[in-house]
Amino acid sequence: MPVSRASGLRKASGTRPFRHTSRLCDAKAFRFVMPTRLEQLIELARKHQMTDTERDVQLRSFAYGNAHLDNSALTRADVDRAVDSLIAGNARIRNSERTGPE
Repeated sequence: MPVSRASGLRKASGTRPFRHTSRLCDAKAFRFVMPTRLEQLIELARKHQMTDTERDVQLRSFAYGNAHLDNSALTRADVDRAVDSLIAGNARIRNSERTGPE
């Protein structure tokens, strides 16, 4: 159903427009409903700079979640070994680029 952004009305084909029943559908309206504490937490999250440890944990969790969809026998330990192997391989490549060819 097409929505008119200006009026906030939704128009069904062949019928008259009707208003959204929930104020939460509209982002602007949601700002008025959102509790102050939640707003504070969202603002803190926006300003947060991830540490290397947090980034590593997130990377492993993301890799496990995506790989586990394809292979349910996969464990977090398998993902940890694969990530560690990739990191070690990348470190060897970086070191060889710095020292040049042997």
